[in-house]
Formats: sequence, C-alpha cells, structure tokens
Amino acid sequence: MGERLSGIFLLYGHPHVLRLSQKLACRILLQPEPMMVLDGANTFDPYLVSELARKVGQTPEEFLRRIRVSRSFTCHQMLSLIRQVEKAARQWNSCLILLLGPLTTFYDESVPNHEAWAIFRAFVSELNRLSQAGFRLLLACQQPAAATGRVFVKKLKLCALGVASCWPTEVADQGVKDWLLVQVEKPAGTDRHWLVRQGEIFRPRSYLS
Repeated sequence: MGERLSGIFLLYGHPHVLRLSQKLACRILLQPEPMMVLDGANTFDPYLVSELARKVGQTPEEFLRRIRVSRSFTCHQMLSLIRQVEKAARQWNSCLILLLGPLTTFYDESVPNHEAWAIFRAFVSELNRLSQAGFRLLLACQQPAAATGRVFVKKLKLCALGVASCWPTEVADQGVKDWLLVQVEKPAGTDRHWLVRQGEIFRPRSYLS
C-alpha cells in the first residue's frame, strides 16, 4: 500500500464539488482499484457512477462492486467512521478513501462551537494518521450555506498535499456559460486551471487566465 500515492487531497467550493469528486474518483476505478466512500452529505450517486461506467465502455456493476459506501449524519458519526475505516479498507484491499461532504455536519449550529472544533481536531488527526499509513484521501467539501466562523476548510488546507477550488465563472468572450473554474492552489507554484461544464462527464477544458 505504501508504494502507491498517498496523502490528503482537498477539493472545495461550489456544491458541484460533490459530483466532480465522484467523477474524478471513478477515473481511478479504471485501473481498477477498490474505493471506500465516507458520505457525510448523503450525496453518493450510484446512477452517476453507472453513467460514468457506460461512458468508458464498462458495465455499471464493474464499477459499483469496487465501491464500499458508509454514511454519517452527525459530526460524531463522521469521526467514528474515519476511526474505523482503516481496518475495513485493508480488508477491502483499498488505499483510496473518498470523503463526500465530510464537514457538512460540522457546521450544524445545534453542535456547540467548542464541541465542533474538538471533534474537527480529532478528525484531522485521523486524516493525518491515515495519510502516514499510506492511504490516499480525497475530500470534497462544499461551501457552507451560510456565513460561519467555523473555518474548517482553511485548516484542512494546511495539512493537504494538494488543494483545488471550484467556483462558477463567466468568460463571455470565450462563449462560456454554466461552467465552473477549477483552480489548483497547492502544491505551491502550481498554476493550473480547468473549465468544467456542470453536466459534463470527463472532458475538462483548458483555461488560460
């Protein structure tokens, strides 16, 4: 497992990151490689995965049988899942863990601020431990629906090996409409951009700023 690429990779911003991350992860399934999914936003879409499989000439069953999904509905449950995932991943022979909306429930105002931060710090500690153990973790975190002082994404950026943001963009002179701009922020010195149409499957468009 240690011979494979490991580390924490963060994609954040527009809610479409939850779908985009599933598209990116499914590319890895072409190798093929099993994948663990921890879904904190109840957004895993087997129909999207099936569509992706057909686009590349494989049966949906071929992709779906290599995916194991666990869902959480509170930040406490997400912490519990991340603590348990290593054993399950090793049994499944998978080093890839996709986390969909893992911070969604951390913004729940019914959870006191100090408690949310304490759980978040424990969550990040588990992410770092898994990364050091040779796992590859792709986190897809959408922007909170309302302004908040819980700047969890900002903290995640510090421990991530790779970071990319995803936001709507308008480039009128290029005839671009309903596209999202994906911009690599980390590693430092990386200057890469893509335009991705929200309904598109695998074909990002080069973008020069």
